[in-house]
This record gives sequence, C-alpha cells and structure tokens, in this order.
Amino acid sequence: MFRLRFAQLVEAGEISEADAQTFAKWVNLTNTPTFNIYIMGRTGMLDHLKGDEGYNATMRVLEVMGLEGVVFNNKSAQPLEEQFWEQFDGAFDLSEQEMRRELPNFVTDPSNQAKVQALLAGDGTAAIDGEQTQRLA
Repeated sequence: MFRLRFAQLVEAGEISEADAQTFAKWVNLTNTPTFNIYIMGRTGMLDHLKGDEGYNATMRVLEVMGLEGVVFNNKSAQPLEEQFWEQFDGAFDLSEQEMRRELPNFVTDPSNQAKVQALLAGDGTAAIDGEQTQRLA
C-alpha cells in the first residue's frame, strides 16, 4: 500500500522526481523499505542527519504522504519501526477488508496470491501445488 500511494503521488507531481529517487534509495524502496535511520533522525538519536539530503528528501516525501505527524514512543516495548507502520495503517485507514482488496498490489504472483488467500481464509489444511501445512504442537 505504501509503494502504491508513493507511486500515485509521484505520478501526480506532488512528490518531485528528485525527492522520489533520493527517498527510494535512502529507505531501500527496491526491497523492503526500512525507516530505522529516518526514525533515529526523528527521535534525535542521529542529529547529524539533519544535513543529509536523503533524510531531508524522506522528510519531504513523508510530509506529502501525510505522515509528518507520526509520533514515536521510546517508553514502549513496541519497536519504533512497528510504531511507524501501525500509524501508517491508521493514517490510511487500512482495515483487513482493505488489505484483502489491495492484495493484488502486494502479491503479484498468482500462485502466491492463492497461497495468501488460503492463509487469510484460515484454511490451514489447504494444499496448494502439493504443499502441505500442519500445526506444530
């Protein structure tokens, strides 16, 4: 969902191409995006990032995406990156139903989509392409 929203904003011209490219490299958008360094900058752990163009592009992109108000709680046992994604889900009002609707955007391989749908259906006995699932004690 994040990548889809990001791509929509770039296409609409709300996020500049330069910021999009810098941001994508900085958070490793080609794989699983990681916001740990951004979070460290936001929480004051890495003050030197304030002069880093990747960090500043990330700040601009997240502001356009409506995520500038994400708050991190250092007194929580929940990891900071999980706090980010939880607030992302809340900001975009992502429910399980919405996630199911967006499944083709998350999982593009039809075989994997079938597997994910079987898992979501709660059918732990469903065998897909000869695969078996069993509950461990």
